[in-house]
Amino acid sequence: MNWSLSDVSASMITRACAVLGGVALSLMIARLCGAAALGEFAVFLSLLGVFGILAKHGKDMVLMRTVAWVVYKGGPKALPATLLHYSVMQLILPSLSFGIVASILLATNWLGSAFPGSILAMPLAMTLFSMLALVAGYAKGLSRAWLGPLFEIGGVSLVTALLLAGLAFTFPAMTESGVILSFLVAMFLLLGVGFVMLWHDIPRPQRLCSLDSDLKAELSKGQLDFTLIAVAGFLTQAGMFLLAAPFLSEVDLGFLRAAERLALIISFPVLAINPVITPSIVRVSRSAGSSSIELKRLMVRAVMMASGIAAP
Repeated sequence: MNWSLSDVSASMITRACAVLGGVALSLMIARLCGAAALGEFAVFLSLLGVFGILAKHGKDMVLMRTVAWVVYKGGPKALPATLLHYSVMQLILPSLSFGIVASILLATNWLGSAFPGSILAMPLAMTLFSMLALVAGYAKGLSRAWLGPLFEIGGVSLVTALLLAGLAFTFPAMTESGVILSFLVAMFLLLGVGFVMLWHDIPRPQRLCSLDSDLKAELSKGQLDFTLIAVAGFLTQAGMFLLAAPFLSEVDLGFLRAAERLALIISFPVLAINPVITPSIVRVSRSAGSSSIELKRLMVRAVMMASGIAAP
């Protein structure tokens, strides 16, 4: 069990930054564009989340599991990067397709007025969002759980909020289109960080290697299970906006978004520990000669640590 309190602490710090980034972005949009615009943006993010789950189809979690396993088993150092590259190539077309469907749904105004610029931006945002999710899974599989939150929606929100804060001084009359543009730029910047990490992980002069049929099959096992888990998690966290959008005004949705971002703070312990222990669960559950006792010890240790952090 090669994880410690320092690993959890690092994961918690970045997770805290990501959650505070979501709060900061909500405050920035409300301050610059009003509560109604915040409600419209919340619907945009909710659609991005639910269709992103369908586009990823569990590939981010499967990638994390596979990377953790191949690292434990050894092999070519470029293999984890190859797994990421292969997964990204498989994800581009589904992401664009679901992004177009989400744009059409926004254009119908069935969920209320669309955030200005979001209809055109959705296919690109969906693709970038899905690719970042794979980068996050790759980082977690390499036991870099502290990097994961930076590539998820919270990290994107944090970078977007920082960009908006800088632009607000230069362009005081910030419009909704500026928010969408900053959101896309933030995604591109984080993808650049992911590319640098990937480039660093590939040893020289070695390049990406080939994947055998067993590894390709491994990257498709359990996708439906992970998708259902992700949908359930989404519905309990952000699904309320899609359910409430046809019945509430944009202003009410804006207040609901602000309250939801603040309430997310209480989930820090679980959000921080889960990505840290996942690679260890993969190794313990799959290793030859391992027993259920080892897995129970790992889970008891994780539960005790989460309880200790949550108690204060």
